[in-house]
Amino acid sequence: MRARMRAPMDRFDRYEHLAYEYPQAAFSMTKLAQLKGAQTLPQLARVLGVKPESLSYVLYWTPPERKYETFDIPKKGGGWRTITAPKSRLKMIQTKLADLLSEIQTELEKSRTRRHCVLAHGFKEKFSIVTNAAAHRNKRYVFNADIKDFFPSINFGRVLGFFAKDRNFELRTNVATIIAQIACHNNELPQGSPCSPVISNLITHVLDIHLNRVARAGRCTYTRYVDDLTFSTNEKEFPISIARLNAGSKDIWAAGDALVRHVYRSGFKLNHDKTRSLPSCGCCVVTPQRPRRWLAALPLSPFGPQLRMAADRCLPP
Repeated sequence: MRARMRAPMDRFDRYEHLAYEYPQAAFSMTKLAQLKGAQTLPQLARVLGVKPESLSYVLYWTPPERKYETFDIPKKGGGWRTITAPKSRLKMIQTKLADLLSEIQTELEKSRTRRHCVLAHGFKEKFSIVTNAAAHRNKRYVFNADIKDFFPSINFGRVLGFFAKDRNFELRTNVATIIAQIACHNNELPQGSPCSPVISNLITHVLDIHLNRVARAGRCTYTRYVDDLTFSTNEKEFPISIARLNAGSKDIWAAGDALVRHVYRSGFKLNHDKTRSLPSCGCCVVTPQRPRRWLAALPLSPFGPQLRMAADRCLPP
């Protein structure tokens, strides 16, 4: 009797086969390995924990006007901020993608750095505005710059290209395309999507590496909280590669050539209206307001007193 020929298994099928034959393998397999093994929409849907037909329906059959709702909220400094929030079905899928990518981000950071060396503090477990400020506590100078239109600067092509070409991911082009379709709206990462923060952190990691090298060369500390770039130092003079005083001014600062160059090469622009330097006056905070005003603005919750005490310890008296 002629033996039947078995079709070769792809990477995803091999992972499922191992998980079935050896249940412990399912626990040792990293989330990144599962994602890299996906080669089709159904396989990606299984990694996300959603039904393939649900993912397909939301992406390709739901009309655009039923995917998002848009509204404006007032900015603290005046003006309005446009929020583009996904509706329930798409939000569920974006939340699943955000959870998966957050776990992968944690895996990558554990493999390449120590916790106290993490550069990005926004929208990450065990990191916050408090840990971001703590890195710059009691420094002589604190310089803060803002990336203009942070989420809208990351378009569909950048998201697709990152997941297809980044050496940590190198996903199949069709899978990277599906992820970009889940995450993007009107050719940009929408401000209001659950997966925009983690995707922006992953894409901006290269910029963080470059700016940290510039900071270390000038004996500075660097961190980023979403779109806020912060540098601090105890040196007598602030390095001009990062920031410099405008000619004829004693308190108006401008971004230095190295900072501007790396930000622009990474596909972003600086908001020069929000560039500022905070001298060691004992009353300044990194992100985003003066400490006592910020502490007073903490939301009421069962953990409110503990949060205020923790933040108070991290900020200058």
